Amino acid sequence: FFFFRVMPNRKLAKLGRKSSHRVSMLRTMCGQLIMHDSIKTTVAKAKALRPIVEGLISLSKTGNLHCKRKAFDYLRTSESVARLFSVMPKRYADRNGGYCRITKLHNRVGDDVPIARIQLIDEPVETSRVRKAARNFLIKERLQWKKDYYYKKRHGITFQNPLNEERSSDMQQKE
Repeated sequence: FFFFRVMPNRKLAKLGRKSSHRVSMLRTMCGQLIMHDSIKTTVAKAKALRPIVEGLISLSKTGNLHCKRKAFDYLRTSESVARLFSVMPKRYADRNGGYCRITKLHNRVGDDVPIARIQLIDEPVETSRVRKAARNFLIKERLQWKKDYYYKKRHGITFQNPLNEERSSDMQQKE
């Protein structure tokens, strides 16, 4: 179990299971993620799964026989090992880590556990950087808008929403 060696003072997520069940579950989930590129699971399981999958992908980028045997020792299915060593090194040749993305979806109906999708990133590094920069820009814009809105509300200044102005000008042009 070369992926479960933990440095001192670092905790593993126990996930409410005994160690043999936890290892078996994470092995199965690793194989399924490698085969299907995306799975839905709980947030805790996704966070426990991410470092294992990223370690396996880094192992596949080396590509020698010893690495294949280590991966097979962990995954124990020849289909997932074959896909790991044929597809992943080409896909992630330009990427140094960060092969997985966890996206929170909703809470499960029965027990209100947060559900997430863990997926293998299938886009170039530059696209990921541009997407992250655009998201951060929108977040900053929204925060600035809220600051302005509440400042004007607090000081009794009437706030003109630019979206409402565009709509009203469009309505006047139609008439």
